[in-house]
Amino acid sequence: MKKIQINKIRCILAASLAVVTAVFLNGCGILLEDRTFALSLSVDYKEGEYLVWYGISDLYDEVSEKEESGEVNEKSETELKGISMEEARNKFLSSQENELDMGHLKALILGKGILENQIAYEGLLNHLEAQPAVASNVSVFFCNEIETLMKTERQQEIPLGVYLTKKPKNQSKKTVFPPVKLQELYRLWYNQKKQPSLPEIKILQEKIVIQNKPEK
Repeated sequence: MKKIQINKIRCILAASLAVVTAVFLNGCGILLEDRTFALSLSVDYKEGEYLVWYGISDLYDEVSEKEESGEVNEKSETELKGISMEEARNKFLSSQENELDMGHLKALILGKGILENQIAYEGLLNHLEAQPAVASNVSVFFCNEIETLMKTERQQEIPLGVYLTKKPKNQSKKTVFPPVKLQELYRLWYNQKKQPSLPEIKILQEKIVIQNKPEK
């Protein structure tokens, strides 16, 4: 009798675990085909508004595998504006049928305006930290010409989010651009109100190049 009860308990636990796993993999019940995947996020700040660009993927099957091979087709959306990051994000969501999934975010690109405005900068960090799906190991870059970057990105064969987090072929082996992770931005700002030096993205001869940013 005890063995039968133990077996029943094991079956119940196994079934419960399967249900929990299924829900977890589907993001609380949201199917993969009902999601829009952001691979990159570009943010600047001008005249009291956040300027936001989401680099999204239109493929959902085998996302991780395709990201690694560079086969994911990333689309740079038009510029979104908002007094807060939440407002800009809501504008993006209102234009999409699918749920925005930030779990595959690879690169965060920051403009000069957002880095120079402390209140806006902290607002961005608070917004990102409040999203559990945004990993703290996202790579962060600086770009003083984000609009040009968005236009150039459309000509790239490799999605921007993937390209920036891999060593570009057009870089010399002697060129070093150590990655700066989002967690470093959190740590420095919340503890010391400082910002790290970021690798800089430049457009040279219509190509995206990453360079070391001089130390502050």
